[in-house]
Amino acid sequence: MGGVSKSTLTDKAGGYMNFQGILREEGGGFCGFRTSPLALPIDGSTFDGVILRCRFKSDKDSSRRTFKLTIRDDGTRGEYVFQQMFNVPPPKGEGGEWHDIMVPFKDLKAVRGPVINPNAKPFNASNILQVGVVISKFIISETMDTIEDFRPGFFSMDFKEIGLYSVSEGGGGGEVLAPSFNDSPQKKSPLLKVLGPLFKLVFSETSRRRRAAYLKLRERSGKGWWHIAALGFQARAKNYGPLNALLTFAARMSKDGLKFAVGWTLKVAIFYPCRSIFRLKKRLTSGGKEGEESKAA
Repeated sequence: MGGVSKSTLTDKAGGYMNFQGILREEGGGFCGFRTSPLALPIDGSTFDGVILRCRFKSDKDSSRRTFKLTIRDDGTRGEYVFQQMFNVPPPKGEGGEWHDIMVPFKDLKAVRGPVINPNAKPFNASNILQVGVVISKFIISETMDTIEDFRPGFFSMDFKEIGLYSVSEGGGGGEVLAPSFNDSPQKKSPLLKVLGPLFKLVFSETSRRRRAAYLKLRERSGKGWWHIAALGFQARAKNYGPLNALLTFAARMSKDGLKFAVGWTLKVAIFYPCRSIFRLKKRLTSGGKEGEESKAA
């Protein structure tokens, strides 16, 4: 994920994951990865924070990017997450050595994008549902500040372990826990297997981000959809060429048309009938209570 920036997460034979990509200053200016939401939360209340065994190896300028740990402690998948920045030393020699980076729970801040939410509730370490890492041009602040002398372009780093640590005498007693962050082990019903991809198509995070970006541009410029789409086409044609811009525009139009059709089908087939049933049930329940009250009177 990362707007116009691109990245990949690849499983390597040496027992680690390689995270690499191209950071661009345009758009969001970030790349990242995260686990799927866990079916059963991890209780980290007896630990002090998250430990990452990682190494940065693409160049000597690791300090010219911002690294952030991302954690969710609820299943709502809202816009707010908890984050904290961490530093990764530059590589020494070919390949680079592994570093254990510790991020205390007490330092986590609730953010929306890179902006702090000062009124958010404290982080709940007993209900860890998702963990991720972001590399970005933005630091965590109240005003969307960027790192000084940000270096865009190619980056590559490896992750060997992501776990929990404790430095206190109680609790974990120095133990490091490396929990499994695989997809949910629970079996999905046949209905969810069919509807899941459709819901993912219509309600994906990419769709939400694109819509949020569109609404902000419309608010700032006062222009309609076609004008904003034309600006996007021009920007992409300038960076990648007109053919790439045309193919991308056609692909997005096709996908948006498919999402519109699927969305209305889901509304007509599922949402509207469920809403009608709920309203009917509510009327019947309220009617029954009124009848009982009249008899009692």
